[in-house]
Amino acid sequence: MTKRIETICSLVKKCESFADVGCDHGFVAKSVLDKKLAASVCITDISKPSLNKAIELLSNFYPENFSAYLCDGLTLVPYCEQVLIAGMGGEEIIKILQKSPYKPDILILQPMKNADKLRRYLHFSGYGIERDFMFFADKKYYEIMRARLDYDDFYTEDEETYGRENLKGNSDFSVYLDNRIAQTEKLISGKTLSDKSRDALMDKLKELRGIKDEIKRNLRTD
Repeated sequence: MTKRIETICSLVKKCESFADVGCDHGFVAKSVLDKKLAASVCITDISKPSLNKAIELLSNFYPENFSAYLCDGLTLVPYCEQVLIAGMGGEEIIKILQKSPYKPDILILQPMKNADKLRRYLHFSGYGIERDFMFFADKKYYEIMRARLDYDDFYTEDEETYGRENLKGNSDFSVYLDNRIAQTEKLISGKTLSDKSRDALMDKLKELRGIKDEIKRNLRTD
């Protein structure tokens, strides 16, 4: 099991029904069943070849514990308590949730970009965010969150942009932030930048350094 799949599965709560949207090869669904985190799983993908790979995998191990749906998102999937949507952009995840015929109790989401937009959409849609952090796996940084319907939380603007647990001192995020600061400083030192581009980068650098200072303050007060 890869670290990415292991991290995703660590956010799954024990339940009766679990759906993996965009299941690809079906490795997460198999891991959920391996760990007895769900009595049954629904796998769904818009790609028939990908779905067939997942069907083949699960048929070899759990032929009675899964159902498969060739569809866009959750449009044909019966109600599941928990739903995973991973490996897509935040805006694409939002579109899937908007088209869903129901609201799952728990969402486990791993956006590849635009995590800030996804957080804001979740709060607008009646979800609170229970877990929200960045992790490093397979030479990439990933953001992941678990949201619960009708769960009360309050996010600051910075938390919606960068993730609550990241601002509490997440070590992977701290390394990522240092890398972003170094990259931005390098871009600013370039000689071919326009004044407008340089000013925009200076503003971003100020923002990133401010986030780093905020993390230091949070660590001192914890």
